[in-house]
Amino acid sequence: MDDKERAERYGRFRLGEDEARRHREWLDAHRREAHPDSFTDPFWGGAIAGTETFSFTPTGLGCIVKARCFCGAEHDLTDYESW
Repeated sequence: MDDKERAERYGRFRLGEDEARRHREWLDAHRREAHPDSFTDPFWGGAIAGTETFSFTPTGLGCIVKARCFCGAEHDLTDYESW
C-alpha cells in the first residue's frame, strides 16, 4: 500500500452507525452510574465539554475503535461483525 492509498484508507476516522449507537448507549449508562451530576450541572465537562477521547487503531482486518471517559473508563466500540 503506497502513501496515497494509506491516506485514503486511514486519513479520516468516523464512527459507523452501530458504533455510534453503542457509544450513545454506553455513555448514557456510564454517566448515570459514574457521573450523575452531569445531567443537572450545566458546566459539567468544562467550557468545551472535552470529557471523552476516541482512539482509532487501524489493523489489517479493520479499525479498532474505543471511547474513553476523562475518569478513565473505556469502552470498545469496534464493529467486529463488519470484519
